Amino acid sequence: MIALQASPTKQQIEQMVYQEYDFYPTHIEQHGKVRKIECTRGIYALKQTAVNASQMTLLNCLFRYLRQQHYTSFLALEPSKYGDPFIDLEGSCYYVNRWVDDRTEEKYREDWPQRVLRQLGHLHRLTLAYEEPAPVSPLTPEIIGRRWKNRLEKMQAYRQLALGKPFMSPFEIAYVSHFEYLKELARQAMRYLQAWEEKLNKKQEQRAVICHGHVHRQHVLHEDDRLYFIHFDHAVLDSPVRELALFYRRHIEPTAHWDVETGFKWLEDYEEQFVLHGEEKLLLGIYLLFPERVFKDVEKYYEAKHHVHPFALARQFEQQIELTRIIRRFVREIIQTDLKIT
Repeated sequence: MIALQASPTKQQIEQMVYQEYDFYPTHIEQHGKVRKIECTRGIYALKQTAVNASQMTLLNCLFRYLRQQHYTSFLALEPSKYGDPFIDLEGSCYYVNRWVDDRTEEKYREDWPQRVLRQLGHLHRLTLAYEEPAPVSPLTPEIIGRRWKNRLEKMQAYRQLALGKPFMSPFEIAYVSHFEYLKELARQAMRYLQAWEEKLNKKQEQRAVICHGHVHRQHVLHEDDRLYFIHFDHAVLDSPVRELALFYRRHIEPTAHWDVETGFKWLEDYEEQFVLHGEEKLLLGIYLLFPERVFKDVEKYYEAKHHVHPFALARQFEQQIELTRIIRRFVREIIQTDLKIT
């Protein structure tokens, strides 16, 4: 960590980071949380991360392991002029990657999810034997179960709030009308998760791999015919199923005509690289059954994080409800019959 005499300004800190990398920028552009630095050495991406120095050290160990496994679908940390993989300055960490001119049109190809899932499966397969400490602790099914319980209680409180108003908005009318259905999905998922733990989790140690933790289009870069995962700040040693469930939730879109066949195609592409065990597919189904995405939309509404007309929000909500029905049919197909999902 660099020692400073007095509290520097943000501009002074930036200049210190540039000096650590011998950057003499000729042009700087801000791209979200990343700075594009053009200098005599080349073009680089500089990011200030919320990850602390200890976690960054563990991430660097992970990247070194991936290089040893000849995994190339990530961007390595560029060393500073002193060989440091990152800079710890004033309690914040900064790291540098080479800049990639992202081909954004690749992100909207019809086969984009399958391409990403194959690479994600490759990452999971290579890290099955990873034995170093993970940057972030995993979430156990027990913890997830408690989160689901708290989430459902919060949703019930929002329903009471809506019913207590003299006039409900179109979104609230839609939410209240579908609440019992959503509540039943949530309760089923919680019951099945508990049953999964009792029947399967105690019999054998569950597999754990390095999960990226936050796979979506902004964190996948395309260059020529290759793709790179970036922003491993949320990387965790966890069940591959949890990452897979998060991917499904994020990328199932109402306008993409997603159906049960598509769900199996995604799973097939992932399993080209990493075949799931039966109990893992069972857990995937349980995770997908819980209507997390719908509940997040409700939470955003009541926290005033939406900037969409109420009628448009209500239409979007109805589309999400229809998707939960399709996902439920998909879950019925992949889940084991001993839990008797109907």
